[in-house]
Amino acid sequence: MRKRVIVLVVLIVFILTSATSVFAKGAKEEAKPVVAFSIMDYSIDFLVELLASARKTASELGIDLRDYNSQFDTVKQVNNIEDAVAQKVDCILVHPVESSAVVPGVLAANDANIPIVAVDIQPTSGDLVCFVASDNENMGRLAAQEVVSKLKARYGTEKGTIVIFGNDMISSMRLRKVGARDIFSKYPGIEIVDTFDFATKLPEAMEITENVLQKHKKGTLDFILALNDVQTLGADSVVMSQGRTEVLIMGVDKDVDILNAIGDSKSSVIGTIVQSPADMGRIAVEQCLKAINKEKIEKFFFEVPAYAVTDLNVDEYLATTLKLNKELDPYRVK
Repeated sequence: MRKRVIVLVVLIVFILTSATSVFAKGAKEEAKPVVAFSIMDYSIDFLVELLASARKTASELGIDLRDYNSQFDTVKQVNNIEDAVAQKVDCILVHPVESSAVVPGVLAANDANIPIVAVDIQPTSGDLVCFVASDNENMGRLAAQEVVSKLKARYGTEKGTIVIFGNDMISSMRLRKVGARDIFSKYPGIEIVDTFDFATKLPEAMEITENVLQKHKKGTLDFILALNDVQTLGADSVVMSQGRTEVLIMGVDKDVDILNAIGDSKSSVIGTIVQSPADMGRIAVEQCLKAINKEKIEKFFFEVPAYAVTDLNVDEYLATTLKLNKELDPYRVK
C-alpha cells in the first residue's frame, strides 16, 4: 500500500511538472515581439495616419507595438526611447521631433544592441537598420514646379515673388527647401524675398504669416511655399482672413483640411505635395520584424513615392483618402 502511494505521488508530481513545462513553453511561444514607436506627436493628420498604419500592420504581424507621444518635445522623446531601451524591447521605431536632438536616444539603442528604424525624418547620427521616407528633395522640386506653373499662368512668364516657410532643424523640411531652391534658381525672374524657419505649430505659422503680409504689402508678394501641413493651414487661415487673395499658397502633406482647401474657391491653397504615411508605417513595421528575426533587409532607404495634388485631381485623391481613413479608423488615436 505504501509503495502504491509513493508511486502515485511520483506520478502526480511528474504530470504536474510536465504540464507546467508545457504551459511555460506555450507562454514563451505565444510571447509577441515588442516594438516601441516614438512619434513626434498625435495631433497632425499625417502622424495620425502613420501611427494607425503601424498599429494595423503590427496587429496583422503579431507584434506588440507600444507607441509613445513625444508632444513635439525633444527631451521627452529621448527619455521615451531610453525608457524603451531599459525595458529591453526588441526593436525601436522612431519618428524624430528634430533630426539632431533625437541622436542620444538612437545611440542608447545602439549601445543596447536594439535595432532602430527611422521613418519620415532621419536622425543626423547613430546606426539605423533602415530609413523609410519619401525623397524630400524631390518633394520640394515638385512643389516649386507647381509654383512656377502658376506664376507663368499669372504673368505669361516665369516671374514673381515667393516666401518660403520651413524648419531646418527637421531633415525632411530642410531637404524640401533644397529641392525647391534648386528649381527656383533656374528662373532669374523668380525671387525668394524671405524665408522663415520655425517649429511646426499652428500659432507660430499664423503669427509669422501675419508678419509676412504686413511686411510685403498688396501687390508685392505672389506666393507662400509652406513645407508642411501646419504651416500650409496656418498661412491659408491668415491670408484668407486678411483678404489677401492675390497671395497663393503651395503646401506639402496630405491633411484632409488642405485637400478640402484646394477644392474651395475661397481658399488660397492651390495644391499640395502628398506622400503616403500609411505606406511608411506599414513598411517600417515590416522591417522592424525582419530586424527582430535577424532576416536580411534588402536596402537602407525605402522610398515612398510623392506627387502633386491640385484642383485637377483633388476630388479623386480625397475619395481615396477617405476610403483609407475608414480602413485605418479602428487603429487611430481616440
